[in-house]
Amino acid sequence: MGNTTENYLRTMENWLQVLLVAYQYAPEKQLSKYINYYLARIVNHEDCQASSSKLCQYHKMQKFWLWRQNKEFASTLSVKPYSKKLTR
Repeated sequence: MGNTTENYLRTMENWLQVLLVAYQYAPEKQLSKYINYYLARIVNHEDCQASSSKLCQYHKMQKFWLWRQNKEFASTLSVKPYSKKLTR
């Protein structure tokens, strides 16, 4: 675990914090996509893989944010009820 890889992981974690704060003030779908993107990169980073407690925390966060993103996507789908009456 070199200093460069630790700095890279720290940079990604800092960006994740910025995105989470931004989402708190303005919850937008695009922000949740970026949050998921950074979580995936952090989870796959070798320094995160080496720390089981950190990896577990990020997996939990990733699970929540994937659920959140899917929930937001589902809410954008507009399904209009079938209004034509059936006759016999």
